Amino acid sequence: MDALKRGADGFQLKLFALAVMTIDHIYYFLNGPLGVPYFFTLIGRIAAPIFLFFCVEGFSYTRSKPKYLARMYLFSVGMKFADMTLATAFPRPDHVAIMNDMFSTMFVVCWCIAGIELLRDREAGKRRWLGALMLAGMLAATVLLVACMITPVLPQQVMQFSFLLLPNPFTCEGGFIWVLLGILLFYTRKSKWKTVLAMAAVVILNLGLIPVDLDVLIYFGCTFAGILPVCLYNGKPGKHRCKWLFYIYYPAHVYVLYLVSWWMLTR
Repeated sequence: MDALKRGADGFQLKLFALAVMTIDHIYYFLNGPLGVPYFFTLIGRIAAPIFLFFCVEGFSYTRSKPKYLARMYLFSVGMKFADMTLATAFPRPDHVAIMNDMFSTMFVVCWCIAGIELLRDREAGKRRWLGALMLAGMLAATVLLVACMITPVLPQQVMQFSFLLLPNPFTCEGGFIWVLLGILLFYTRKSKWKTVLAMAAVVILNLGLIPVDLDVLIYFGCTFAGILPVCLYNGKPGKHRCKWLFYIYYPAHVYVLYLVSWWMLTR
């Protein structure tokens, strides 16, 4: 009980999220060659809400929002490029691709928040137009890619580079649902009950967009559970912040697991 009252700091919660994310990715990459139990991916549902929360929490406190956005963008583009390169060089015979792109989702979330905040700031003056341009640019990138997917009018290479260089709510990991969740977490992060309500609203919205059965309810119930560790957050970053831990570990473990799965399926 004393531990619950003290809560958990940011570093502890990030380590927990890294652990459950790894369990999820073990299922995704090694289920084919090893038959990993399905509950591995259910455990992994907990990770995304935690990462999105600390993404927007960090964005709210960063000294330089442009640098924060640039870092997310560069890692997003870099990881997409590495995904494509690795999948081409070491194709799995079952055609399972590397779909992990959380950097892109985080960039889109923070980009939208930055635009919204500029529009809400009455003292921003001309910078309010920058906010409008940021949101319009994100919308334009989304419409362009969706239109080209529906009716291919651009060469394949142009489409690939557009996908690589234009993160948007449609093609990022988790789609617009996770983008919406990230934005809501930014505006509810100072109130735990509002954060829970925001998570509940997003889960209910998602359930309203797909056919629902018991398996789907269990899946999204595990996703909703991801907000519970966030409620334990005590507002402290922790003694060991390890700023670059996620940036390094996230792509590294994905590529190790992918290569291990490729080796097991092709040996």
